[in-house]
Amino acid sequence: MPKNMSKNNRKPNLLPRPKMTIKANQESDIIPREIPINRVIPQELSLQYADGLVIQQRDGMFILSFFQTKLPLATTLEEAANIKTIDTVCVAQILLTPAQMEQNITAMASSYEKFLKNTSEKDEKAIKT
Repeated sequence: MPKNMSKNNRKPNLLPRPKMTIKANQESDIIPREIPINRVIPQELSLQYADGLVIQQRDGMFILSFFQTKLPLATTLEEAANIKTIDTVCVAQILLTPAQMEQNITAMASSYEKFLKNTSEKDEKAIKT
């Protein structure tokens, strides 16, 4: 399980809590306010490994398709020579608006930078000891 997930409820615990802002218009009696959003990851939702990603654009939206390569089992050179194709199976598809795509790219880049920093710091400590 990733470090930023708690074991009990699989909720990310390092990400800021999002809020949805409800705005009033002139014809409404609704008072503008922010409502916290709870991230819920159902227990029955399985965690999938993906080693491939295809990004498509359709009707002003982004479709992210995550794939998992299914390597064939070949125990002999003859069996390996007979392999004609290798399947990669789509394990999840996500539809995003351009704004959501931009937010996700920014969040992933930031997370990856932190990962690289933490990894390089650990490597430096290991070299010094």
